[in-house]
Amino acid sequence: MPRGANRSCRILTRREKKAGNYEVMLYFSCGIILFLE
Repeated sequence: MPRGANRSCRILTRREKKAGNYEVMLYFSCGIILFLE
């Protein structure tokens, strides 16, 4: 797993928690990151 992916997922989790729908966004974002690597 690429180094940047885990950090990006953590940052997205923090940001999306405030928005509410963070779980969906977390999986979606991590999926894209891992797919592109």
